[in-house]
Amino acid sequence: MTEPLTDRKNRKRRMRRMLLIGLLLSLLGAGTGCAQKQAADDGVRDIVPENGIGADGLPAGEPGSDDEAVSTWDIADANVKEQETAQVGQLTLTLPAGYQQSTTSGLYLNQNYPDDQSNVYIYTTEKTTDFEQVMTGGQEQFIGYLADAYEQQYEERPEITLTRYEAALIGEKSAYVVEISYDLKGVHYEQLEYIVDADKTYYIAFSQVGARSWMEAFYASAGTMFFSEAE
Repeated sequence: MTEPLTDRKNRKRRMRRMLLIGLLLSLLGAGTGCAQKQAADDGVRDIVPENGIGADGLPAGEPGSDDEAVSTWDIADANVKEQETAQVGQLTLTLPAGYQQSTTSGLYLNQNYPDDQSNVYIYTTEKTTDFEQVMTGGQEQFIGYLADAYEQQYEERPEITLTRYEAALIGEKSAYVVEISYDLKGVHYEQLEYIVDADKTYYIAFSQVGARSWMEAFYASAGTMFFSEAE
């Protein structure tokens, strides 16, 4: 039996949203300030609307405005050295040393921000009933979806290298791990993301921005992820 066109479109929209939301929001968290071309469509608009604000109100900042970025994130103690714990819903993890909560819920910035815009972003959406179907079928489309989204939003289509896309278990929770790298607007990005099917769908995105050396610390932080049975 052929799948109705409306159902196929809705499934494609859900797939795009699930695959892209964490990575795109973490890019905005980096305060790139990239000029946007037009509103996205086919599910991307849900993630990064026309005004540059993410699904939870995350500000993208004004193009070229470092002052805007500083006032937006306003880290209280730029010299923090201790490792803090992030807790979002049922998820708990130990952040890399020097990272702490910003004034935006779920966004964690390092002690050298804004000079170093690397970040950790944790975001949740409602639990999906087709997690495995979407994620298993998403690998072939992933790079194209992401490149399309960046091109629509930032007038540049990056060449994205996908080095990891695999199923995993976080405790007893089904998850997928995605690792990519690319250059956008002259800046090199390396991103590690965990998409976890728990009481909600969790997106844990670690983004290294520019010539930094955070990836080993990101892997170690990801290894501390723990999901409790109740909030």
